[in-house]
Amino acid sequence: MKSTGHSCLSALELANHLATSNPLRNQEGPPGRWLPLPVVSREVPTASPDSLDRSLEPPSFIARGSVLLVDLSLPVSRAQFAEEVDDCAGCLDSYGKLETAMRRSFHPDPRVAAEVLAAEAYLQDLRLPLTGTSLGPNRHGNPCPHWGLVILFLEKAKERLFEDRHAVRDLVQMAVEISENLGGDSYSEMLVWDLRARVLGELANAYRLLDNGTKSDSCFATAFEYYSKGSRSARLWLRLQSLLAGSHSSRGSFYQALLILDQATKLAAHGPQEEILLELFWQQAQVHYKAGRTQDALRDIETAIASLPEESSKRIRFALLFHRILYLLDLGFTSEARQQLLVLPPAPPSLRVESRHLWTEGRLLRAEGRPSWAIPPLEKSIETFKGEGDLYRAALAMVDLSAVYLELGRIEEAERLAASVHPLFLARKASTEVLMVARLLGEAANSETLSVPMLDEVARYLQRI
Repeated sequence: MKSTGHSCLSALELANHLATSNPLRNQEGPPGRWLPLPVVSREVPTASPDSLDRSLEPPSFIARGSVLLVDLSLPVSRAQFAEEVDDCAGCLDSYGKLETAMRRSFHPDPRVAAEVLAAEAYLQDLRLPLTGTSLGPNRHGNPCPHWGLVILFLEKAKERLFEDRHAVRDLVQMAVEISENLGGDSYSEMLVWDLRARVLGELANAYRLLDNGTKSDSCFATAFEYYSKGSRSARLWLRLQSLLAGSHSSRGSFYQALLILDQATKLAAHGPQEEILLELFWQQAQVHYKAGRTQDALRDIETAIASLPEESSKRIRFALLFHRILYLLDLGFTSEARQQLLVLPPAPPSLRVESRHLWTEGRLLRAEGRPSWAIPPLEKSIETFKGEGDLYRAALAMVDLSAVYLELGRIEEAERLAASVHPLFLARKASTEVLMVARLLGEAANSETLSVPMLDEVARYLQRI
């Protein structure tokens, strides 16, 4: 890069400068290299192959094909750029922001990455109602960064994943609306199809989390249709496979989910896909846990933690470390779980984890043989979960507290608490399977046949759904 003509470049100015010599915005596809999809290993014995649910398999031509590995790094290295701008702190800060935005944007044009940076400021000063067809200039006359808004809504949806699943669906639906109105005049047509496929995959996942399998399947079908029209990006393929595995897992098709993840992790190992690879290990851990294979889930989490790059987000790091504690606790490794809880780093401000921390502390105290000490944190966790609107986890904590009460001989309190679990799940609009288990628990409480082993079994079962 020669002289920029700027004493201090903003991220947008830098993006425009870098794009002038290599404009990709209107090209039919990004540069990259083609990779054949790896052969799926069949050595994943979590269920019989005869029981595979094939209703969600992607089109066969995709399974037989190959994917495109695209380099989403800036065309100038940080060292080269620093030399050109004489180590200007402001310019280097702009470079860092743009470099991060490139990975977030799923687009190889730095100008599109700059849209991601502009989206936040745009949203703060809208003069129009927030609908996909009415996004125009804001009060300062700044044009709508459509691509950036899609990415921003997807990121905000991910942040709300454990708090409000209806909000997740609404945010992703907004991203879908905007992506459907993206024109091919401003962006590569293939990459627009990529983005649409991505948001439809995320919407499929949002509907899965709301137990709406019909809409989830429909969105997945459309996502793969859009994928076939796009650049067949490896990053997008891996993300869709991760979501598809989650869908199989939620239906109890653990064997199929693990086959998908096995193929995806082999592909991710071919290139610089660290973030996606971490996600796949994380998804694999969840599938193993739901399948009752906590030891395998712990191994997956340990692999993911060992693979964490230094610059990984605090959210990802905290989530992995916290779930390692949960798996250790589930396996009965109480001393190891206590040690890991003591050294757990502070949670990022954007994560609301007080309720989960209290719940885990209560469960750990009980496992350590101190049931009376477990009561205050469990009671507080139930109160906090309800305050956050997380009725599902509030109900789970109530099952744990009911077991503690029963161990201490506080039978009436245990029965009353166990009987109130079903109404809470009903208010949460839980799945039929969850409601059936909760109703049986209530019947046991009302008939005075409640027992600690029954409560523990119910708790383990509900935590895996």
